[in-house]
Amino acid sequence: MRLQRADYEAKSQRLIDAYQERLLSLEELRERTGPLRTRQRAMASELNALQARELDRSTSLMLAESVQ
Repeated sequence: MRLQRADYEAKSQRLIDAYQERLLSLEELRERTGPLRTRQRAMASELNALQARELDRSTSLMLAESVQ
């Protein structure tokens, strides 16, 4: 998942570079970066949810061990 996130960031940067080199118009840049940003946000949310679940799991295990 982190590799996909890095890939999206690299694609976004390439689009920005193309815009700065005047290979893309501002409109084209916006059209192409919109979906990438949406996917980046979705992936960040999913990663946060996974991290929260892992934290909950760790906390539950620590509580279970302390009870024994």
